[in-house]
Amino acid sequence: MAGQVSKLDFINNKLGVGNSNTQQTTRVVYDTFTTTAVGAQVMPFFKNFAGKSVPAFSNLTTNKLDSSESMVVKWISLEFLQSTYTGSDRPVLRLGIYTVTIKIGNDIKLKDFPLWLCVNVATGPFGGRLQTDASNAGNNQVYQATTYLTTNLVIPPQVNFEVEVKLANNAAAGEIVAGDRFAFHLGGYGQIFSAGNSF
Repeated sequence: MAGQVSKLDFINNKLGVGNSNTQQTTRVVYDTFTTTAVGAQVMPFFKNFAGKSVPAFSNLTTNKLDSSESMVVKWISLEFLQSTYTGSDRPVLRLGIYTVTIKIGNDIKLKDFPLWLCVNVATGPFGGRLQTDASNAGNNQVYQATTYLTTNLVIPPQVNFEVEVKLANNAAAGEIVAGDRFAFHLGGYGQIFSAGNSF
């Protein structure tokens, strides 16, 4: 705990944004992406917030933290949330290695980091077929790939950040369809504004 606090304080002070009116907290920020085409594609997170309601599709409205907020990212998570596929069940989808790139400010802090996400509803994550037809309405399940980072990443106040996710192996036609929704989470330790005795 002391390490992440001192790391965050060091970065904030170096940038001249140290603030005594803060309190420590756990912090999770997330964003969603809905695919618009079939097959493998780049999925940008924390980049375009147009039309995304809070908190359903994101818990941010811009890709930077407030002037009194900062964060140490300790873990990342990619989730498959839902599919709008309306036919009968189709082959296992989105099975594979996804790569994650995280950019904070002008620096790439994490480059092509692999996450294994295996999605398969009918018989578990390693076999069978995903069923999302009308007879199975409501049976979509959330599948999540989470990893803890060996080196914590710092997001200072008022600094842009974004995440790019790619499916590393080639996705066959039908494995990703328009309307599939994914979510990406950044979680860890944070500081938020605290009025204290100021008001």
